[in-house]
Amino acid sequence: LPIDNNSYFYPSASLGFVLTEALGIQSNILSYAKLRGSYAQVGGSANPYSLLGTYNASNPFDGNPSLSYTNTIAPSGLKPQSKNSLEFGADLKFFNNRLSLDATYYKENTSNQILNIDVSRTTGFSTKTINAGDIQNEGVELVMNVVPIQKRDFTWDLTLNWATNTNTVQELTGDMEYLYLYNGSWGMQVHARVGEEYGQMWGYDIIR
Repeated sequence: LPIDNNSYFYPSASLGFVLTEALGIQSNILSYAKLRGSYAQVGGSANPYSLLGTYNASNPFDGNPSLSYTNTIAPSGLKPQSKNSLEFGADLKFFNNRLSLDATYYKENTSNQILNIDVSRTTGFSTKTINAGDIQNEGVELVMNVVPIQKRDFTWDLTLNWATNTNTVQELTGDMEYLYLYNGSWGMQVHARVGEEYGQMWGYDIIR
């Protein structure tokens, strides 16, 4: 990262509250209840040698050394990538721990992602390194554990899990309508577009 932006703060904090202990709950139905929440921020930097153009050694030509210059425009004013995560959850146990439920809600935003985008080849380069946009992941995770049979010499545990995640491109840099990611088959391209999921496939259809 540039010397003006080569440090980042990555704090985290979590808090848990055990309801059954704090309120002195003693019940054959509700064995344990805990609420929890956490927040974390993580930074990220670019790959080594990204700030200045570098030369790569190639095979000698006619006995002479051969060097090639990078095809990526060195970035100016690059910022560190940032990921902010927020999570809330509850741990509940019933009937002397024969039934338990772990529920979690999370939201994660990644901003100032360090990516390479295509540029006109008339510049003498093919890509440019930039900070791009904001991508959000939001979802719920549920894990339920049941002990239908519990004997002295035999126990049957059953665990069920369910999860859902919504991925959305919240913002792109400047007036960019979409970010090209890569090419697929038959002229299909994979894009990141504002308001849509990351990795949408775009291409031509056949008129019938």
